[in-house]
Amino acid sequence: MNIQFQICGLSILFLLILFYKSHKTLPLYKERVFYAVLRIITVSLMADVLSLAAIRYRQSMPLLLVETICKSYIVTSIWGAWSALIYVLTDIVTEKKHKKITGRFILLLTAQSLIVYLLPIYIYENGNQVYTYGPSIIWVYICVALYIIATVTITCVYRKKDQSQDPVCNRSVDAYLDGKRGDSVFKQCAFDRRICQCNRGHDPVCDHGKSGEKSGAQTGML
Repeated sequence: MNIQFQICGLSILFLLILFYKSHKTLPLYKERVFYAVLRIITVSLMADVLSLAAIRYRQSMPLLLVETICKSYIVTSIWGAWSALIYVLTDIVTEKKHKKITGRFILLLTAQSLIVYLLPIYIYENGNQVYTYGPSIIWVYICVALYIIATVTITCVYRKKDQSQDPVCNRSVDAYLDGKRGDSVFKQCAFDRRICQCNRGHDPVCDHGKSGEKSGAQTGML
């Protein structure tokens, strides 16, 4: 049973989790999403080791149990690809909208996972070569590929859009590269971002200010 790579991966992930938990950080929403991604990847690697052990000792275990363990591992692969997409979306949408999108995706993931358990899976073992194949594996490949394509596409599109729609920040970067003081430009960039978010309705501070202005205007009219 060759599990050296899985053990190395688990060791690195446990060190990352230990480092993350030992340092106090602000309770930001993106930080919580990142920690959830780490846990999903850790569970996926642990399921990988468990599936290899189940295949190795499948002669003394019920076949249904072995297949269920193997399917559980490939299900975590789908969840791992999905977690990467969800983490990328934290930089694009607001926290409220992100939670709504995550809830809808969980329903989709549940359906995709059920399909994996319903489809058959087969086991191949020849010396150190151990792998699973069949319709359930093909279905997982399709789901993972779609999530990866969506993640890469959203990242590229958002990056181009963010660079093209923020010339003030681009000027601040140019000023920094030229060795000039760009503090005032950076402040202007932050101010322009706040105005942009306010106009789009994504800034709760601006929304609160607008509501206060409306209530004050109504009071003046009365």
